[in-house]
Amino acid sequence: MVKLTKRSDAMPSEFVTLQELSKIFKVDKSNVRRYLKKNGFSFLKVRTAETRGQLTLALTREDSDIAIELRKSQGFMYKK
Repeated sequence: MVKLTKRSDAMPSEFVTLQELSKIFKVDKSNVRRYLKKNGFSFLKVRTAETRGQLTLALTREDSDIAIELRKSQGFMYKK
Protein backbone atom coordinates (compact mmCIF):
# COMPACT_ATOMS: atom_id res chain seq x y z
CA MET A 1 0.00 0.00 0.00
CA VAL A 2 1.36 3.42 -0.94
CA LYS A 3 0.70 6.34 1.38
CA LEU A 4 0.86 9.87 0.02
CA THR A 5 2.50 12.41 2.24
CA LYS A 6 2.78 16.16 2.13
CA ARG A 7 6.05 17.96 2.63
CA SER A 8 4.90 19.15 6.06
CA ASP A 9 4.03 15.58 7.14
CA ALA A 10 7.50 14.10 6.63
CA MET A 11 10.70 16.04 7.06
CA PRO A 12 13.84 14.80 5.24
CA SER A 13 15.36 13.32 8.41
CA GLU A 14 12.19 11.29 9.05
CA PHE A 15 12.40 9.11 5.94
CA VAL A 16 14.88 7.11 3.88
CA THR A 17 14.45 6.85 0.12
CA LEU A 18 14.72 3.58 -1.76
CA GLN A 19 17.75 5.01 -3.53
CA GLU A 20 19.53 5.37 -0.18
CA LEU A 21 18.51 1.85 0.84
CA SER A 22 19.77 0.46 -2.47
CA LYS A 23 23.22 1.85 -1.64
CA ILE A 24 23.08 0.28 1.83
CA PHE A 25 21.84 -3.09 0.50
CA LYS A 26 24.19 -2.90 -2.53
CA VAL A 27 21.42 -3.93 -4.95
CA ASP A 28 19.34 -2.14 -7.57
CA LYS A 29 16.50 0.13 -6.45
CA SER A 30 13.86 -2.07 -8.09
CA ASN A 31 15.16 -5.12 -6.19
CA VAL A 32 14.95 -3.18 -2.93
CA ARG A 33 11.33 -2.25 -3.69
CA ARG A 34 10.39 -5.86 -4.44
CA TYR A 35 12.22 -7.17 -1.36
CA LEU A 36 10.48 -4.67 0.93
CA LYS A 37 7.09 -5.26 -0.65
CA LYS A 38 7.41 -9.04 -0.19
CA ASN A 39 8.26 -8.46 3.48
CA GLY A 40 5.16 -6.34 4.09
CA PHE A 41 6.56 -2.81 4.18
CA SER A 42 4.46 0.12 2.96
CA PHE A 43 5.98 3.08 1.15
CA LEU A 44 5.64 6.83 1.34
CA LYS A 45 5.72 8.97 -1.77
CA VAL A 46 7.94 11.98 -1.14
CA ARG A 47 9.58 14.73 -3.13
CA THR A 48 13.27 15.36 -2.51
CA ALA A 49 15.95 17.72 -3.78
CA GLU A 50 17.92 14.71 -5.08
CA THR A 51 15.01 13.75 -7.33
CA ARG A 52 14.49 17.40 -8.35
CA GLY A 53 10.96 17.45 -7.04
CA GLN A 54 9.88 14.16 -8.61
CA LEU A 55 7.92 11.74 -6.46
CA THR A 56 10.03 8.90 -5.11
CA LEU A 57 9.32 6.00 -2.78
CA ALA A 58 10.62 6.09 0.77
CA LEU A 59 10.28 4.41 4.16
CA THR A 60 10.03 6.03 7.54
CA ARG A 61 13.29 6.05 9.52
CA GLU A 62 11.90 3.40 11.89
CA ASP A 63 10.81 1.11 9.03
CA SER A 64 14.18 1.48 7.32
CA ASP A 65 15.98 0.45 10.53
CA ILE A 66 13.71 -2.60 10.77
CA ALA A 67 14.36 -3.44 7.10
CA ILE A 68 18.13 -3.22 7.58
CA GLU A 69 17.99 -5.48 10.64
CA LEU A 70 15.75 -7.94 8.76
CA ARG A 71 18.22 -8.01 5.87
CA LYS A 72 21.10 -8.65 8.28
CA SER A 73 19.22 -11.41 10.08
CA GLN A 74 18.59 -13.16 6.76
CA GLY A 75 22.33 -13.20 6.07
CA PHE A 76 22.36 -10.81 3.12
CA MET A 77 24.45 -8.09 4.79
CA TYR A 78 27.65 -8.42 6.72
CA LYS A 79 30.43 -6.21 8.02
CA LYS A 80 33.76 -6.16 6.22
